[in-house]
Amino acid sequence: MEHFLSPGPNSQYNTGDTISFLVDDMPDEDNQNINANLHKSDGSFVKTLQTWNSQDVDENGEEFPFQWSVDVTEGGLYYVEIKVGMSMEDVIQSYPFQVSCGGASCTDSITPASSQPDTEFVQEMDPIMPNDSTVADPNTQSSELDDASPKLPIPEKEESTKPTLPSPSMQDLEAADNVAVAQEKASIAQQQQNKVPARKQTADKDQQVGKTSRPISAVEIAKKVKAAAAINKAASIAHGLTKQKRNAYHHIQRNRAKFSKWN
Repeated sequence: MEHFLSPGPNSQYNTGDTISFLVDDMPDEDNQNINANLHKSDGSFVKTLQTWNSQDVDENGEEFPFQWSVDVTEGGLYYVEIKVGMSMEDVIQSYPFQVSCGGASCTDSITPASSQPDTEFVQEMDPIMPNDSTVADPNTQSSELDDASPKLPIPEKEESTKPTLPSPSMQDLEAADNVAVAQEKASIAQQQQNKVPARKQTADKDQQVGKTSRPISAVEIAKKVKAAAAINKAASIAHGLTKQKRNAYHHIQRNRAKFSKWN
């Protein structure tokens, strides 16, 4: 369906306004009457606005203008249709336009027009196109919104690194064992040194109270030798336990190394 060049879609007028129509290509049948008919948006005929002879409207093949002063008594949606006589060929329509009726004579319903077309002619209307607006594609709208929205920089994800404890070397383990043995020997030596001042204090005390020192018997000497041997044995046992712990730790480290190679 061809449409007028003017007025465009969704035009609005009031009663008493003058509408300027512009047709791009009028029908050119010879010796035929060309009618400009006014219709409601539902296709019902209202009246004939103007009539021309086909020889007068398209003589030079140029655009054809005409005007109409809005005089309907009901507001609503209308369109104008141009056709040759009663033929349904070469039909041209205007885009629907809105008429607002503000006068005292306006009503909510259009009164039947006095001038009606031939009653023997049954008019078949083509479907009316309300306007040329199209439904927007939601995908297009979404992309337009994305383009309009501000772009915020995406922070880069920092890789979290867990601190790894270095595994002790054999040299570190041996040094730790040597330190432990030295501490044990120092502790035993300190204990032995603490006993000498104690014996000296006892002798001084005996002298103060008037007691005379007596010679050490063989039994006391044997007890002291036995006590010293017990102390040395305890130190040796302690050193042996430390060595066992060290060997066990080395054994565990070797097993871990083998397991890591297999995996």
